[in-house]
Amino acid sequence: MKIVILGASRGCGLALLKRLVFDDAAASQHTIHLLLRNPSSFSQHLCTLGMSLPSSVHLHQADALSISSLSCAFQSIRKHGGKVDLIVSSLGAVPVFEWKSGLKPRLQAGLERICADGTKNLLDVMRDSTAPTPALIVVSSNGIGQESLERLPWILKFFYHHLLTHPHADKHEMEELLHRAYGLHSDDFNPSAKSSSERSAAPFDPSKLLIVRPSLLTSGARTGKYRISEAGSTLDSAWTISREDVGHFIAESINESAGEAGSNALNRSGAYVVSY
Repeated sequence: MKIVILGASRGCGLALLKRLVFDDAAASQHTIHLLLRNPSSFSQHLCTLGMSLPSSVHLHQADALSISSLSCAFQSIRKHGGKVDLIVSSLGAVPVFEWKSGLKPRLQAGLERICADGTKNLLDVMRDSTAPTPALIVVSSNGIGQESLERLPWILKFFYHHLLTHPHADKHEMEELLHRAYGLHSDDFNPSAKSSSERSAAPFDPSKLLIVRPSLLTSGARTGKYRISEAGSTLDSAWTISREDVGHFIAESINESAGEAGSNALNRSGAYVVSY
């Protein structure tokens, strides 16, 4: 399977990369292309971690906030290796805490809309391409929509409201874009997509989209033991999950899909909450 990953330099994206490349017996099945704003900085970071990438992993300079940059990267990948089967987007920015921001830290300057604008650019590149549409896996978050927010433990409601306001606003808009593009109905993100005609008018096939909604992310080790919600639903008592286990869940979803008929098919589609 040929996989393109955005946001692999840190967090869940890096955890996925490590799982696919270093821990997985099925790693030889995949050719992986990483789209990075600064490939040389990423390579140096891997060296500090004592990691070196095999020849099946390729680095490309690309900025998700530039549609021309994304388009050029995908054209290069397809020119030298044919069609892309799967795209994984783990875009995000680190909150910056300042006294003047109070309890609502801002996002890094220039990255305030990285999820929404980066996803819009990605969807535009996919829509404009004449190649077969790849499957798409996107890392979002639990607690964004009203339904999942209401079922959060009360202390997390306070935490999310005061500390994650800006990141969650960005991800909320990202989810709206995804739900409209794939014709998915949601009272929180796309309430109008109820009729079959409205869903069929969407430009992308909903069976080729997986939205991963982790609970509060931690830096803990991978356990491989976590709960998964039903598609489109949520989980009670969804407190935390490590980034390593989110990477594990995505890798398992990819490898389960690798044997499906059609290399760009997904064994699991829709939106899923993952949590301990």
